[in-house]
Amino acid sequence: MTILSVLATRGPGPDFQHLRPVLEKAVDHGAVIGTVIGDTGYDSESNRRFVVRELGAEAQIPLRKVNRRAADRKGFYRRRQLMFFDRSLYRRRALVETVNSMLKRLSSVARSRSERGQANELALRAVAHNAKRAVTLAHEG
Repeated sequence: MTILSVLATRGPGPDFQHLRPVLEKAVDHGAVIGTVIGDTGYDSESNRRFVVRELGAEAQIPLRKVNRRAADRKGFYRRRQLMFFDRSLYRRRALVETVNSMLKRLSSVARSRSERGQANELALRAVAHNAKRAVTLAHEG
């Protein structure tokens, strides 16, 4: 899996508001995105609308509170998800979590003191991951 975009934030917190800027950054740099896979933390009508209408991609984000009927869901794109959600595709999200884990293991604590330095450190980790992945793929075939 190749890292297309990174965004450093300070401390733990919700990620749903970061989906759009990260995807826009990836697209601005030439990425073609066909499917966006995210956990329930990214479940919002605005995120789904952005992915489907503006990116032209499919959103594979499970709905929160899955025990309710489609008619109870607020928002066209959230209701649409009930028809188009692909569990087998969503299971690939584990690959993203694996890459996140690998990045964290490279250095559990950012060595830089400034916020900008920490963001640069994260970006360099992503570059190192992508380079290692490219070498591995080149040797495989």
